[in-house]
Amino acid sequence: MSSGIYKTIYIIGSRIRGTPVIPYLRDLEESQWWDIESVREYQISKLRDLLAHADKYSTFYRKIFEQHGFDTSVGSLADLEKLPAVGKNDIRNNLPEIQNNGTGGKLVLSKTSGSTGEPLKFYRGSEWDAQHRAAVARGYGWYGVHPWTRSGLLWGLPSGKKAIIKTRAGDVLQNRFREKRFDLSGETLESFYKSLSKAGFLEGYSSMIYELARYINTYHPDEKALSLSLVKGTSEKIYPHYNTESLKAFGRRMTSEYGSAETGIIAFECPEGNMHINSEHVIVEEDDGEIIVTNLLSHSFPFIRYRLGDHISMAGDITCPCGRQGPIISEITGRIGKKIYGSSGNEFPSLTVYYIINALHEDFPGLSRLQALQDSGGRLDFRAVLDGDPDSRMISELGERLGTLIEEYYRSDIDAQLIPVESIVDEGDKKLDFISRVAKTRSED
Repeated sequence: MSSGIYKTIYIIGSRIRGTPVIPYLRDLEESQWWDIESVREYQISKLRDLLAHADKYSTFYRKIFEQHGFDTSVGSLADLEKLPAVGKNDIRNNLPEIQNNGTGGKLVLSKTSGSTGEPLKFYRGSEWDAQHRAAVARGYGWYGVHPWTRSGLLWGLPSGKKAIIKTRAGDVLQNRFREKRFDLSGETLESFYKSLSKAGFLEGYSSMIYELARYINTYHPDEKALSLSLVKGTSEKIYPHYNTESLKAFGRRMTSEYGSAETGIIAFECPEGNMHINSEHVIVEEDDGEIIVTNLLSHSFPFIRYRLGDHISMAGDITCPCGRQGPIISEITGRIGKKIYGSSGNEFPSLTVYYIINALHEDFPGLSRLQALQDSGGRLDFRAVLDGDPDSRMISELGERLGTLIEEYYRSDIDAQLIPVESIVDEGDKKLDFISRVAKTRSED
C-alpha cells in the first residue's frame, strides 16, 4: 500500500480510538518555536488547571494540598517546590484516591515497564493519550518521518496468542515490522536487515539496535549504509560505541527519546544533538541529580512532582542551533540496560524479563513480586513473593508457566528456577526486576 493509504488508516484509526492526533500535532509544531517567556506562561496556566482538577477530583492530592496549606492558584513554577515529591510506592498505595473520571472522554489503560517487578496500571484520558502521541510524532517530524512511515521495530512480541495477534494486526495497520524473537540470532538479524532496505526509520531498545548494527558491520561491511531518516533508541542508555556502529550501519547516530508511561515524552533529541524537554506537557525539576516530573496532561491520573527514579543533568534554558528555545537535558544517567547471557553465548536484552514478569502477574493475581537474578551465564533465578499461604499446586503451576515463557523467549539457552521467598531485599534504593552479577566478571563491548 502507498504512504497515502497508511496516512488515511492512521488518521481514521486515531479517530476511532478517540485520540485524534493530528490537531494536537499541528499545535505542537507551532508552539515549538515559542520563546522561553511564552513557554513559561503556558506552563503556569496548564499547571493551575491540573492543580485545580486534582484538588477537586483526587482525594490523595487534596489531602496533600491541605496538609501543606498549598494554594493551587500558583504564581510561578517555583511554587511547586512547596509540595512534597511522591514516588511510585506512594502512587501504587493510593490508586483509588488518585484515579478519577472527572475528565470526560474515553479512558485508555496504561502500564509502566515494571522495572520494580510490579507494573503500575492506571488510565489516561483520551486527550492525554492523543497529546502524548502527538509529542512523539513531532519528534519524528524533526527528521522528516511521519507516524505512518514504513518502520522496523526491535521490540519483541508480548506473550500470549491474543496479545500476539493484536500486536501483529497493529503492525500491519501501522506500516511496521518487527523481529520475531528476542534471541537476536544471526538468522533473525539477517532477515531484519533485509527488511530494513524498504524502511524509513528504525526504533527499538538501544542495545538491540547496537547488536543489529554490529551484525551488519560484521557480515555486510562492503555494502552501502542503509538510508534511514531516523534511528531511535529508547529505554536504555545510548553509549558512544553504540553510535560508532550505528553510523557505519545506518549512516546516522541513534537519536534518543526519553520518557515513561507515567510522564509521557519528557524529552526528544533534535538533529543538533540536544535533548529538548517537551515543555508543553511536562515540568522537569532536578533535585540533587534526580529528576522530578509534573505531567501537565495527567488530569485523569495526576502525576505531580513525581520521582521517576532516574538521574539526569540539566543544561538549563538555551537557544539551540535548531532554532528552538527552552530547557535541555544534557545527560540521562539513570537508565542503563544490562544483558542476559545464554549458555551458548547468545545475549538477550534484560527487558525481556519485563515481558515474563508482566505475563506472570497477569496470570497469577496471588503473585506479589518477582525478581530475576543471574549469577552465571545460562541460568536465571526468579525469586517470587506470593500473597497469603500459597499451596503447592499454585507454585507448581507458576513454575510451569515460567518454564514455558523461558522457552519462548530464550529457547534452550537459559535454565530458570522459581524460588519462593517471603521477601526480597533490594540492592540499592530502587527496586529492580533484574539483577545481574555476570557483567562484573565479563568485559562489555
